[in-house]
Amino acid sequence: METDIHNQLLGELQTNLSRYLVYPPLARSRGWEGTVLLGLQVASDGRLDKIRVEHSSGYAVLDNSALNSLYRLGRLAEASTWLNGRGQDMQLPVIYRLIDN
Repeated sequence: METDIHNQLLGELQTNLSRYLVYPPLARSRGWEGTVLLGLQVASDGRLDKIRVEHSSGYAVLDNSALNSLYRLGRLAEASTWLNGRGQDMQLPVIYRLIDN
């Protein structure tokens, strides 16, 4: 049950974050890629709290873009129905990859 909630939250975070995530133009022009591992807590009411970089991509511009995107998301409205009054600590990988056309 706990794993189901975790996976449901992770899926919602990834889906909702994609609305705000932008590949920074500087990183794109220089060919920078990487994965930022963000740590956060989803509070019992769905608010995203304690957002931080747990593992850097190696590029501050990618790390900051991932952080800012998650701050913009701010909350998962659906989460409060799944969490039953308890918060959930999470890790969210944000992957920046350039695709050749």
